[in-house]
Amino acid sequence: MVDETKANRVKIEWFRVITPILVTVSIFIAAMLLTKVNDIDNRLFTHLTNDEIHIPRGCVVSQAEFDMYAKFATQERAEVLRVLEKINDRIK
Repeated sequence: MVDETKANRVKIEWFRVITPILVTVSIFIAAMLLTKVNDIDNRLFTHLTNDEIHIPRGCVVSQAEFDMYAKFATQERAEVLRVLEKINDRIK
């Protein structure tokens, strides 16, 4: 009985030593990931705003074409929702 109590105390002491180390490593890894995400975000912004590569959308698509596309997209979404509601009613 005494050996089990001593073994449990040893385990608890190891956890007291290991926990701060693991927390520190986890924080370091999270900081590295955040840095990488910020770097990717900056590169993507630079790429998408580069006028030498991408033509501004206003030069390619007129407002009327965009409005027509938006109207059709809205109709498609409404149709998909209507079909999903029919499927949901059949399931019930």
